[in-house]
Formats: sequence, C-alpha cells, structure tokens
Amino acid sequence: MAEPVVVGYGQNKWVKDANTKAMGLFAYSLSSIEALHDDNNNDYQVPAGKKFIVLRIDVIPRDDSSGVILTQDSSAGVSGTRFYGYNDNGGGSTPTTPVSIDYYATIDAGNYINAQMISYGNVSIFGVETDA
Repeated sequence: MAEPVVVGYGQNKWVKDANTKAMGLFAYSLSSIEALHDDNNNDYQVPAGKKFIVLRIDVIPRDDSSGVILTQDSSAGVSGTRFYGYNDNGGGSTPTTPVSIDYYATIDAGNYINAQMISYGNVSIFGVETDA
C-alpha cells in the first residue's frame, strides 16, 4: 500500500487532498500594519468553511529595535486579536538577527492575518489551509 501524501511542517502533518493545501504568506518592506499576502500578492483571507493553521513564522528585522505583532481580524490591515509578538531590542543601526520559530496557531474563516512591524522588516509564515 502506498503511503499517503502529506503536507505540513515538523511534527504537524495533514493528508493532502482537494481541501487541504500548504501555503506561504508574506509581507515585505513592512513599516506599518498590513495583511499578509498570498502567492498572487493579494491580501489573504481565510475562505469560508476553512481554517489556516500557522506552523512557522520568519521575521527579518531591518532596523534596530525591530519587532512584529501578528493578529487576526475580519478586516485587512487593522489590529485584531493578537496571536504572536516578537521584539528585538537590538539597539544598533544595522539589520538585526532573523528569527525563525516553529509555531501553532489557528486562524478562523473570514479572517485576515495582519502584521505590524514595530520598526521595519519582512514577515513570512508557512501553514496549512484546511477544512474548519
């Protein structure tokens, strides 16, 4: 019997089917609050009947004392319910160390994932969109 095809990251796996897909979302050159984008550079909103599970977060601060707050909300580009926060009090004037963290958070149907940089930088996340 063939092994099923799975998607996911680390220990978190789902059987890949028509209703489950792995996705990367991003916001580059972020200096204010905005929704994360999909591969087509559109604001990503979790579709009705689905949920998005965040499995990995990557933050690349581009300024001293950078940090990021990630929230979910039914509107794009606004502060909402916080699910992750990171602050690098680097104190220098050059880009600080990138942060990559394995994570697990569920984003509800109808919500956007909004990122707010404390200073300036890039944010990307990897996760799975699946049935709610």
